[in-house]
Amino acid sequence: MLFIPFIGWFISLILYLISIYLVYEDAKEIGVGNPNATDSSMRWSPGTWGAGVFLLWLIFLPYYAYKRNKWCTDDYEDLGYNGPYSGSSGILIIVIIIGVIFALIIGAAAFSYIMLGAGFFATQKAQEVTYSGMKQTPSNLVLDGYLYSDSPYFTSLTFYVKVPDQGESIDMADVDILYGVNDDEPKMAIFSPNSGLLTPGEREKITLTADSPGPGGKITIKIIPPNSTSSLIVRTLANGFEGGVIY
Repeated sequence: MLFIPFIGWFISLILYLISIYLVYEDAKEIGVGNPNATDSSMRWSPGTWGAGVFLLWLIFLPYYAYKRNKWCTDDYEDLGYNGPYSGSSGILIIVIIIGVIFALIIGAAAFSYIMLGAGFFATQKAQEVTYSGMKQTPSNLVLDGYLYSDSPYFTSLTFYVKVPDQGESIDMADVDILYGVNDDEPKMAIFSPNSGLLTPGEREKITLTADSPGPGGKITIKIIPPNSTSSLIVRTLANGFEGGVIY
């Protein structure tokens, strides 16, 4: 993939160096560098022009082409060459300018090609990260249905949990469940079953040791699966709660 932009850059470099050489040789051939010339730029030596093109190509090469045309038509008396110059080397300069511009276009296209490839790569990585996050999130252990109790002053709760269909299997031995009433901080609770593998889409009935806050009280359950996001369940018992389903 890097071969295409390399060609553009290589052609640009070659034409850049050729343009420097031709400016130097052309300036020397037409006699630029006359210390008595009326045009101050005509007093610059061929080496100075070559160095200028080398350092500031975009400025000095067009400027040289412009000045050269003027020298060879209006100010040829100040040139070392005796008489109006034919300007054949100037055609070569123009050809080089066009060639370098063409090479720069190739380089720009190659650069865009690399940036486009980098964009595709970044998009692919973003999709992989998104997919990984989506894959991890469904691995949560979530409540499936409602909470149940056998009385308003229960000592245990039962409910079902499951792993989403697109998730990954979870070992119940690695799961923690916290329980709290009213405004108390939830604490580690005893539950069963606390072992076995729960596969995606499979339900598991949980029996949780839990003290009742009484009718009108609040219960908080926090299910913490391994390496995933916890599920928070908050319910408030109705004032006339007598047991059964807790909505």
